[in-house]
Amino acid sequence: MNKQAARYGAITLSLAATSVLAADAAVAGMAITNRVDKLLLSIAIGLGQGFQPVCGINYGAGRTERVKQAYSFLVKVSASVMTLSALGVFIFAPEIVRLFRDDDAVVAVGALALRMQSAVMPFHSLIFGTNMLLQVAGEKKSASLLSSMRQGLLFIPCIFILPHVVKFFGAEAILGVQMTQMVCDFLAALFAVPFTVRFFRKLKS
Repeated sequence: MNKQAARYGAITLSLAATSVLAADAAVAGMAITNRVDKLLLSIAIGLGQGFQPVCGINYGAGRTERVKQAYSFLVKVSASVMTLSALGVFIFAPEIVRLFRDDDAVVAVGALALRMQSAVMPFHSLIFGTNMLLQVAGEKKSASLLSSMRQGLLFIPCIFILPHVVKFFGAEAILGVQMTQMVCDFLAALFAVPFTVRFFRKLKS
């Protein structure tokens, strides 16, 4: 992320006096975005960790209906909380970034990236909820695969491919860096759906 931000930020940003300053601003903007995103993710993770013992006890006791109810409750509550958080972040993105760094170039990069990531925050309820569910049920391979998608299996190719894709359509390459995490989160949520469906079908049988 840092290398790609520095590379394309130096080429794109016109608010900084030199390419070195522009690269630094792009890296700083993306770093701030990631810190804020991880802070908000801790909410979804915390709710998921609270769900795990409830799910585990009922799963072990064979109370499949309660497992379903607990999972449904987790996803609904987590999605609601993350949606409210996302709205606040989307509205006040420039102000949030400026709290960390009062620099127009940093704000230009960070605010847009933060708004993009806030658009997919409600999907974290599905990503982390399903991952916690699979962990408790002992679905080790599925849980490991799903947990490695968001910042591994999907992120690594996307961070290299998306700058070229947006550039092909006439946008600045830095936009591809800014939208990478958003795209990865959305794809990870899509991948979580078949994992969830498969688990509950197996649970029913």
